[in-house]
Amino acid sequence: MTIRPIGQSRLLSVIALMGMSLVLAQPAAQAGVFNIPNFISQGKNAVGIGPELNLSNDTGLALNLRYQLGISQLSNLHLITGPGGGERHFRIGAAYTFDFFPDMQGQPGIGLALQGMYYRYSGNRGQFEPTFIPYLHKEFRNNTGGSVEPFVAIPMGMEFKDGESDFIATLVLGTKFKTSNPSITYIGELGANLSETETYVSGGVVFSID
Repeated sequence: MTIRPIGQSRLLSVIALMGMSLVLAQPAAQAGVFNIPNFISQGKNAVGIGPELNLSNDTGLALNLRYQLGISQLSNLHLITGPGGGERHFRIGAAYTFDFFPDMQGQPGIGLALQGMYYRYSGNRGQFEPTFIPYLHKEFRNNTGGSVEPFVAIPMGMEFKDGESDFIATLVLGTKFKTSNPSITYIGELGANLSETETYVSGGVVFSID
């Protein structure tokens, strides 16, 4: 399957504009899936940055910073932090992924992530969200050394805030873009509210630091 290559300068310009607009953000935005389906090998490291725009009743931006470590041939560790605008501010958390079935010819990759996120709200309020994230992904290479890799994920779990709890779920559709430079991966995604979450769009870039 032949796919046209993605222009690096255009993607970087979009990411930069989204990041700059964080200063003008109003209410809350949450951490997305981003590079959780982007499995890396044991001992490898990567860092990512991804602005995120909330499209629910009140728009808002967040900036998520991520560190990824290849733990074994089947698992990765993700550390997540960053600021947010409006009602939902600082966030910090971690995710552990299990890539049970690798992406191979004739089958997509299938995995599961276990994630815990803590969000700080205005008024010194906090919210904790333990979730599990089943995901599926499939890479399609082009003739220039790059690739396009669509993925789908359904983060679901619980939110605990102000002494109350609710079931939360989001449908996430995204795509990873790689050019001939193997150390850079671009990611775009759309999250749709299924239960007590926000609908959002996000994009960003992941850099290998090995």
